[in-house]
Amino acid sequence: MVSGFECMGFAQDEGALNAIRNSSDWLKYALDRPMEREPGTQFVYESPGMQMISGVMQQATGISLLEYARQNLFEPLGIKEVIWPADPQGYNRGWGDLHLLPRDAAKLGYLWQNRGLGEGRQLVPGDWVENSVKLQIKTGGEDDYGLGWWVKDGDMGPEYAAIGRGGQRIHVLPSHSLIIVTTGG
Repeated sequence: MVSGFECMGFAQDEGALNAIRNSSDWLKYALDRPMEREPGTQFVYESPGMQMISGVMQQATGISLLEYARQNLFEPLGIKEVIWPADPQGYNRGWGDLHLLPRDAAKLGYLWQNRGLGEGRQLVPGDWVENSVKLQIKTGGEDDYGLGWWVKDGDMGPEYAAIGRGGQRIHVLPSHSLIIVTTGG
């Protein structure tokens, strides 16, 4: 969300998604955009940047992001029913569209609440989990941004959320050991 690439921003993100979906190569589309600002300096909501992360992960691991998540997160957590569409080149949609049952989405919130410890094993490095839910960049809105998580200091202490289009949400309130999952849309 701080890539510096030209993007339409949060209010027009559906336009960005339509543009990337209409291209024949989604990763190429994301990478071919001109730079608008110095990377890391300004938050601008952009789904194509998250598609680049999916591409990088697949290139680095040699398997799709879905398969990587299956092996390293979903299977160890007992998550069996997963749908995660891919682009024409086979890269899973980095910006989202991950379909999970609510109880399985809650398992991801629980994993983060427990610093990456799940089913008795360290599935995600604890320091990375901790940093991912700390303020990384101010957004100018009600919530700020960590590393893939929306973060804020709320009335009940620090909280963070994965927020999807249409009302899907994994909301974690660590001070109350509370995980709220909503679906909608």
